[in-house]
Amino acid sequence: MQEESGRDRVERWADFSVSPEAIWAVIGDFAGIADWHPAVESSEAVDIDGAAHRHLRLHGGGLILEHLTGREAHTHHYEIIESPLPVDEYRATITVFAQDGGARVFWSSSFKALSPDADAVVAGIYEGGLDALRQRFGA
Repeated sequence: MQEESGRDRVERWADFSVSPEAIWAVIGDFAGIADWHPAVESSEAVDIDGAAHRHLRLHGGGLILEHLTGREAHTHHYEIIESPLPVDEYRATITVFAQDGGARVFWSSSFKALSPDADAVVAGIYEGGLDALRQRFGA
């Protein structure tokens, strides 16, 4: 979906019957994404000039460097610094909040698409991660 600013926006979410704290215990470590996302082979915390980053190695090849730009209760804001993905100026948020006696994981981003399939690529990443969480916690 393209916003008026010429930036695309992708949003995905999933609802769970467990508490936000239970889900955040799994996804809350910014550098721990390899522990729950099936596309990430390894993830390493990296300090660059005093700022938190993570270096991701993807299954099948590919490296991504991301910068944690903000952290709130059950929320990470981050941006991609280097990546093989067909996006530029990628900024994302993943958050977990209480929803109907359980929790909702909401993952969104905005970016400049570098190819026509950029939205589908990003959506696939989110869906893969959310599906893995559904397998772990049930929906």
